[in-house]
Amino acid sequence: MKNRCLKFPTLIILVCFGLTSILPAAALAGPGSKSGHWGGPGHGGGPGHGGKSGPVFRHVPPGGQMVRHRGEDYFFHSGRCYRHGPKGYFWVRPPLDIIAYSLPAAAVTVLIGGLTYYVYDNVYYRRVPAGYQVVQVPTQTTTVVHIPPEASVNPEISETQVVVTAKLLNVRSGPGINHAVLTRIYMGNVLIVQGSASDWYYVRLPDNTYGWVMKSLVSVPGRGAQG
Repeated sequence: MKNRCLKFPTLIILVCFGLTSILPAAALAGPGSKSGHWGGPGHGGGPGHGGKSGPVFRHVPPGGQMVRHRGEDYFFHSGRCYRHGPKGYFWVRPPLDIIAYSLPAAAVTVLIGGLTYYVYDNVYYRRVPAGYQVVQVPTQTTTVVHIPPEASVNPEISETQVVVTAKLLNVRSGPGINHAVLTRIYMGNVLIVQGSASDWYYVRLPDNTYGWVMKSLVSVPGRGAQG
């Protein structure tokens, strides 16, 4: 009889110990564990490109861009595209032809078949007056072009041909005479403008290398000297 009385309190202690181990884990899971917050651990998780497996975020973040496309609302944030579902905002691959107002600085500029594309998160964009439009993935061989941060890309001059008007033109590593000379090219050489900064063009050379040249020493065919 005495042994039975000792076993009962021991059983109670074991049950209580088990409950104290389980309850904190359940409390940590909480009701908010099924969806993330903007910038929190949930960012980038969830459905990925295309499918909808559940909410990723509860609210549109500050600075998110809403885009109306073919009767549907999409939201761009940090280069990713989202749509609204019953329980929150989920990540989708942006549909073809949708236009994002801007792209993150991490977007890569590439040259394919003589056309300039911008790639972020494996999505290809072309520059249009309203922003950056999603396009089909090009099938030609890709040549990666890293546009330096000093060069602003203007769609009105990007990919424009210019002709060297100086007898001998220095191609420099940056937009200024204080930058190192990378090479020299000659009068009549045709260059392809990639970007510009003040009095300088960032150009593609005939040998498919890149550098900076003074605007005043090149001309757009039919327009005369620049600068």
